[in-house]
Order: sequence, then C-alpha cells, then structure tokens
Amino acid sequence: MDEMYFDGWSILENALKTGGVARQHLNSYNEFIEHGMQAIIDEIGGFEVETPSGIYKVRFGKVELGRSQVTEIDGSVSYITPMEARLRNLTYYAPISLEFIIEDPQLPSGMTKYTFVVGYIPVMVKSKACVLHDLSEKELIELGEDPEDPGGYFIVNGSERVIVGLEDLSPNIIFVSKEKVG
Repeated sequence: MDEMYFDGWSILENALKTGGVARQHLNSYNEFIEHGMQAIIDEIGGFEVETPSGIYKVRFGKVELGRSQVTEIDGSVSYITPMEARLRNLTYYAPISLEFIIEDPQLPSGMTKYTFVVGYIPVMVKSKACVLHDLSEKELIELGEDPEDPGGYFIVNGSERVIVGLEDLSPNIIFVSKEKVG
C-alpha cells in the first residue's frame, strides 16, 4: 500500500504565491472597515437625551471612512499618500464620519440628520481605504511606491508598523468556564 506524502512546505509556498504575506492582514482590515465598524455602530444603536423641553432620541446611522488626509499648520486639510506620510513623519490616517439621526417630535418631519467626524483611524497600506489600492505598477512608481510592496502595515509618525498576530497561552494554568444550561 502506497503512503501519501504530506509536504507542508509546498502548501505554505502556494499560499504565499497566491495570497502573499500580507493578505490575511489586508482581508481582516478590509472586513473591519467595510462591515465591522457599521456592525459596532448598529449594536450600540443610539442614546436618549433628556432636556427641559422633553426627551430626544439620537440614533446612529451610517458610518463612513473618509480619504487619507492631514491637517496642515494653517488649518487646511490636504490628502496624502503613504510616501508623503513617510517623508513628513506623519500618520497615514482617515476620518471616521457618523450620521446622527435626532428624533424631535416638534419638527414637521419628526427627525433631523447630521453627519460629524467622530474620530480617526490609521489606514492600512494597500487596503481598500488606501489610495494605493488596485493601482497599476506604473501608477505606484509615479507615486514613489515600490510595486512589489505587499502592504498590510500602517504608517505612524512616518514609521512603518505592522501588527503581529501571536497566540501565547500561559503555561501551567487551568482555564475553566461555567456554562448555564436550561
């Protein structure tokens, strides 16, 4: 009887050729910005504000990620590329905008919508939120980028930073969980 030979290296080599070393990081980040942020907002839902004139309900609507930008010294906002962030020692980030829906019974429509920037998030290089996403080799070179760069990292204060996934369980510790049934 012939035994099947298992070669783990060929599987790893194939995975690196087809997806690259950064694919898992990019997929995870893209999933978060496309679905995860909105799922968090939907789970929270909103809040109520009590005022002397009554109670207002504030519901959260759509969350959106803007384009990578930097606020200049004069207060103006300009869009940046990863290379500019590296050269100027900046963080490559984008604004997060959130829609607020205020339910006001005194208004004819019953509600008012506002959209505000509620924070900023670092943009992963070559993710769907990055200006380099899906650019051709020629376009990448024109922007000063290496076309062979797989991405999957962040630029913080001009330095490239990567998140390293590591699972390290504590030795000699028993993990116990209690389940309630019925």
